[in-house]
Amino acid sequence: MPAMKLETRLFIADFTHLDCAWFDPLQGLIGESWRVDAELAGELADNGMLCDFGVVKSVLKQALDEQIDHRLLLNAERLHDIAKDLRRVATLPS
Repeated sequence: MPAMKLETRLFIADFTHLDCAWFDPLQGLIGESWRVDAELAGELADNGMLCDFGVVKSVLKQALDEQIDHRLLLNAERLHDIAKDLRRVATLPS
């Protein structure tokens, strides 16, 4: 009878933080810092480990740094509306 694989989850609190900005139609650009938690799930390997955390940490951190950290985040489904809002905000009297 084959050994039963155990499904497990590993939660990492405060994995990293991100600084980013997003556009609010009423307030304009808003900068924020976000705390990032991560959760890994899968079957334990024969050595009793879920994964090599060093590899996962490196890959996940690189992806977050390249795609989100210090970026302007926009909802792709609302790009047309955002462009209209930006034009409106740019023409408001100060």
